[in-house]
Amino acid sequence: MTGEHLLQGRVWDVKNYDFIAPETLVAKLKPARFILLGEIHTNFEHHLKQAEIINNISDFERHPAICFEMLEVTCQEKIDEYLNRSPHDAEGFGNAIDWDSQWNPAYEMYKPIFETAFSKNLPVVAANIPRTLAKQAVIEGLKALSPEFIKQTGISQPFPPELQKELIDEIWESHFGQTKHSRGQLLGLLEGMALAQKLRDAIMAYTLLHNQRSEKQVLIAGNGHARFDRGVPYHLVKFGAKAGLICSLGMIETEWMPEYPALPEYQEWLKVQKLPYTFAIFIPGHTQSL
Repeated sequence: MTGEHLLQGRVWDVKNYDFIAPETLVAKLKPARFILLGEIHTNFEHHLKQAEIINNISDFERHPAICFEMLEVTCQEKIDEYLNRSPHDAEGFGNAIDWDSQWNPAYEMYKPIFETAFSKNLPVVAANIPRTLAKQAVIEGLKALSPEFIKQTGISQPFPPELQKELIDEIWESHFGQTKHSRGQLLGLLEGMALAQKLRDAIMAYTLLHNQRSEKQVLIAGNGHARFDRGVPYHLVKFGAKAGLICSLGMIETEWMPEYPALPEYQEWLKVQKLPYTFAIFIPGHTQSL
């Protein structure tokens, strides 16, 4: 495919089956208490768009908290210490919090988001569980978690069967496409990985709901976590948040998408897709991710 894709830069309103202008998107975000900005982690253009949205949001909300899947809750003290010492310096933030030990890709990919947050004096919040705990959950299941933690997150409550199957299907396809083992042989591992994914979503939802640094929360996370059907929004609603106060945006890469000669045809195609977000933003890239 050559040239600019017809959907490049466009915003799709999933509920109303229509394209909307970027300025309309900003207005629609205003009533939301929880705004989830999805991404494909390796797409720098997605991070630039997230930074742009945060900048626009901060024009009508003075101090929304910016929460990150990429940061483990255990590093919040380091974050606060750095911001007290160097509140406007995004350059040294990655090294100060030891970003590379927590997340890949590198901090430089995400620096535009932090530059925007720091320039607006916005709270920065670590929202994810430690990797070590997620790995334990994959291997040991709920035995890896304390009774208090299980009660806090409601993680022992099972997904509806169809959502559990969809999640395991997705993990199988994305992680084991080239394996020589059968799905049955790896079922225990798949269920453990599904639990870890669910655990991340639950703790991020809990963090957003109980964070006292701001009334409005913005979450930077992968598209899968931003899904309304079984991602962070699912758990927010389970914890008592009103669905109408949650807004999720999926960042969709355009290179893989079908080629239609006109936008109305894309509009009909998108109606069938039933994207699991409030809005979808189409950005250049190379990987399919709905």
